[in-house]
Amino acid sequence: MTQKQFVNLDQLIELFPFLKRSRVYYLTTMKEIPFYPVGRSLVFEVHEILDWIETGREAPREAR
Repeated sequence: MTQKQFVNLDQLIELFPFLKRSRVYYLTTMKEIPFYPVGRSLVFEVHEILDWIETGREAPREAR
């Protein structure tokens, strides 16, 4: 069994610099990104975020 790696919002942004703080807050409000509320903080499981990014990938365009 692999151990889950949880990170807070600051750590998430360090791991994925293309994610901006305001955008992550928006995505959590809309429940579009996997997260866990812990008290007044948010935590994210790294593998769930990687899966979320992968499922949002657009298909490559076909050559014309």
